[in-house]
Amino acid sequence: MKKIISLVSIIVILIVGMLIQFELTSIAVTGDTANISVDTKDAVVGQAVTVNINLQNTVDFVAGNFELTYDDSKLSYQSYSIGDSLKNAEGTTNGTIYLNTSTSGTIRIGYMSDVVEGSATKNAGVLLSLTFNVIDGRGSVTELPLTCSTLKTADGTDVETNITNGLIQIVNSLVSISLDRQTLNLPKNQVKRLTVIYNPEDTQEDKTVTWESSNDDVATVDSTGLVTAKQDGKVTITATVGDKKATCEVTVSGMLGDIDKDNNITAYDAYKALEVSTEILAEKQPEEETIFILDVNKDGTITANDAYEILKYSVGLITEF
Repeated sequence: MKKIISLVSIIVILIVGMLIQFELTSIAVTGDTANISVDTKDAVVGQAVTVNINLQNTVDFVAGNFELTYDDSKLSYQSYSIGDSLKNAEGTTNGTIYLNTSTSGTIRIGYMSDVVEGSATKNAGVLLSLTFNVIDGRGSVTELPLTCSTLKTADGTDVETNITNGLIQIVNSLVSISLDRQTLNLPKNQVKRLTVIYNPEDTQEDKTVTWESSNDDVATVDSTGLVTAKQDGKVTITATVGDKKATCEVTVSGMLGDIDKDNNITAYDAYKALEVSTEILAEKQPEEETIFILDVNKDGTITANDAYEILKYSVGLITEF
């Protein structure tokens, strides 16, 4: 009889030990820390930005409650979508999401898995994606802190969480661009650099400029905006930054020093330059095209020195300006 009792006792002890071992093993597996992070992203005023709540490791849980807060003076909540971590093998939602956005600046998220018993393993990946419109706050940072009040396994065990909050850096969006000149007159073989003006000047978007000439036979433009006149005609120079464009209409006419445009530099051109320089001294401003043709020393004004240089060219004392 004592042997029977002893045998039963041993069996009971073994069973209890196995149960304890199973329970400890279950807790060890399902009680792992859930590493959760919120994206950090750049955003532009007037556009939408989507941030993800990510599970960075594999952990078992069937229910959870989260709360994410945001600055509602800068962001406006729009919508959400379920990430792959909360989907089953068929690609459908592996549970129910409860979202409460009744309090502006706060998103309360509840999750209940379809699994009520056993494992509900969630693989690393996106739990939830939240989309906001950026309504204000150029050049500022808005934080996206996330808290988790409840995260439980199928047997009711609490899962610890390690949360990394998110940030949205709101960059100064580029509204438009323009050029420092909308029209330009150039004599043949002369150059002039165009400059892009950004609106706003302190935009944090990419300022890389692509330049293009509508007719390289008339005038070319290099990667720095330097326009070179080739032959008589009209051409459009276009600067492109992102999806923004600005243009300058360039007219190529005549050659440097040739005010009468007869394709020869003569004493008459020198005389006209001297005449123009006298008018400038009398505060009578010549037309822009005249300045470009006669300003052979390229200082932006017409003086007696320009006339003298043109005269020297006409008699062969110099061969270029």
